[in-house]
Amino acid sequence: MRQTNNCIDCGKPIKKESTRCHSCANRNNNLGSKASDEAKRNISKASKGKKKPQSMIDKITGKGNHFFGKKHSKESLQKMKDAKTGISLSESHKRSIGAKHKGIPLSEQHKRNISNAQKGDKCYRWTGGIINVHGYILIKQDDGQYKQEHRIIMERHIKRNLTHHEIVHHINQIRDDNRIENLQIMDNKSHMELHNKLMRLNEIHPNQSKLL
Repeated sequence: MRQTNNCIDCGKPIKKESTRCHSCANRNNNLGSKASDEAKRNISKASKGKKKPQSMIDKITGKGNHFFGKKHSKESLQKMKDAKTGISLSESHKRSIGAKHKGIPLSEQHKRNISNAQKGDKCYRWTGGIINVHGYILIKQDDGQYKQEHRIIMERHIKRNLTHHEIVHHINQIRDDNRIENLQIMDNKSHMELHNKLMRLNEIHPNQSKLL
């Protein structure tokens, strides 16, 4: 005689190796649903002392999976990305993807990743940023404040924050040319002396100051 068990939710007789009947299992697997604390305790009691199936043990230990515990190299990830480039999904495929994710709340980390992927020049509506009255490009930060782009680029290059006494000078004097090779760190005094020299030189030879 086949041994039976009772469903932990409705008490209906079921197979011994199961914890829920088919109806309760489907209801509990609906998108966005969560098992109650009581149901979790019942599941724990029902599973206590039972031997896990070999398929589950193999999945946990990685038996038979040569890729278990490994990660794709950057080259492999790039190859997979290139292979998918230009491939457009059908409308039915898009709808099926949307239906699978419908009702599932995004984690805070997922939201931050989406936000970071669409910031600045990564955004499809990017037009070059905001340029202030002095001609410098401004970039909006996470705290809502705006910061000069040339200082951000220099900080990334030297891998530290600039002090208030450090000035980032544009070598060719074009203030929106923020290529790292066009930027130079100077102190306030040296920066003022250089610009005074350039102003005097520009009065004498208007075209020579651009060469410094």
